[in-house]
Amino acid sequence: MLIFIWICLGVIGAMISGQKGNNGCGGFALGILLGPIGLLMAFFSSDNEEAKMAKKGYTRKCPHCAEFVKSDANICKHCGSTLYSESSDVFANSRKLTELQEARRAGLITNEEYEIQKKKYL
Repeated sequence: MLIFIWICLGVIGAMISGQKGNNGCGGFALGILLGPIGLLMAFFSSDNEEAKMAKKGYTRKCPHCAEFVKSDANICKHCGSTLYSESSDVFANSRKLTELQEARRAGLITNEEYEIQKKKYL
């Protein structure tokens, strides 16, 4: 019975942390390890505003520097790289090129195959 209560405290801690935009696993660990004190710590922890804004669609992560920028931004204010919307052809092509580069590094395709495929997306 006591184990069930501690597991419930962990689940509640995960739910609280998740709603605050923090890691739910961390909230679960706090609830399991510290019980009611862990719940209080999860409840009074600060909100992760950046993650909440990204979830609502107001911001997104720059693919180059991983900093949050406004979703309408065309240039990252942190690293200065050009940002493309996910619906644009340029974004799709750059994603395909990245996948090709990763496949070449992993040895899944040869350098000759990479050069041939790369021409399709440039």
